[in-house]
Amino acid sequence: MSKQEHGKKVYIKVWLWLLAITIVGFIVSPLGLPGWLHNSLIILVALMKGGLIVAYFMHLKFEKISLIYSILLPLILLIALAVALLYEGTTRFL
Repeated sequence: MSKQEHGKKVYIKVWLWLLAITIVGFIVSPLGLPGWLHNSLIILVALMKGGLIVAYFMHLKFEKISLIYSILLPLILLIALAVALLYEGTTRFL
């Protein structure tokens, strides 16, 4: 099979993975886990779903690595900025 996989089979597989991940998200919600663990699992589920959607439905899996880095690097920097601001805000008011 070539580097680029196309066709209904691939999209059905990805859809089934997205369905399974969504079901896991629904199962995790009512378990009564501690807040940090619950939030971490929900964020992990969201990142997994987002990664599949970006890779297959936005076709970034088949793009050159430089294009992927041009999208991921600003996202990583934005997340780092948000974490830094949250840390600074909590230490300032506590």
